Amino acid sequence: MPILLAVGGSNAIQTLRIDSNTVSVWDKAFQLASPPSDTTPPFAHSHSHTGPSTCSTQLEHTALETTPPPPTTPTPPRSRPPIPDPHRELSYIFQDHLNTGTKLLPVSRGYYFIPGVSRGYYFIPGGKGQRLPLPLCISGQHKSVFHDLFCSIANSPLQSLTFLYPSLYLSVGDLVCLGDCVRRSKHLTRLKLPNLKSIESYMPILLAVGGSNAIQTLRIDSNTVSVWDKAFQLAVTSLRHNSTLRTLSLAHWTFDLQVRCESVRKSV
Repeated sequence: MPILLAVGGSNAIQTLRIDSNTVSVWDKAFQLASPPSDTTPPFAHSHSHTGPSTCSTQLEHTALETTPPPPTTPTPPRSRPPIPDPHRELSYIFQDHLNTGTKLLPVSRGYYFIPGVSRGYYFIPGGKGQRLPLPLCISGQHKSVFHDLFCSIANSPLQSLTFLYPSLYLSVGDLVCLGDCVRRSKHLTRLKLPNLKSIESYMPILLAVGGSNAIQTLRIDSNTVSVWDKAFQLAVTSLRHNSTLRTLSLAHWTFDLQVRCESVRKSV
């Protein structure tokens, strides 16, 4: 209705298409949209015949009412994005010799998916039963406001990203999505993500660095992180495959390596 009323005061509008299959016009709206009977509508001057303005208006509305709506093309169903394959996306981890002693599941081959609970891929080291999240966001499963944000950052020219108190609002799924963002971004050079609680929370970021061609500075200081052997080896595996990182800050981390010499030797 605002468009139709505005046309009455326009001296320039020539073509107006407002097709719709659901619009219903009631009496008062029809009267407001139609010019008064004692006023000649603008389009009447372009016709060769002369006659009352109300007749011309009625003819125009009759033509609009009798014209069948244009055929609608059915919208094809939206296809879901393919689920990422860890062996393809994170080949620098799964093809590395450091994973020789890792306990593999018979079907998922070292990673698994828990629908409705974890909503992501995890690496399963042998021995302690910990699960290390992989930086592969399954977009159809990650329902979070941060998903759209991190996907936008991955495709933007943003170069620096800093979080304050991220443990208060970033879930494991959000951190996995952030790791996927770091891995795919071509411009993100600096990330500051302090004070997460555990190495499991930082693992998506550390494993993503191996696939990043942009990251140069990574500051992930924390007073509560304790690193154990397999997490240490996987993190170093990823870092070794990165060629752009220049600054890495792990201030206040604790390294609880049971087989220290062996872990260090394998990681060099």
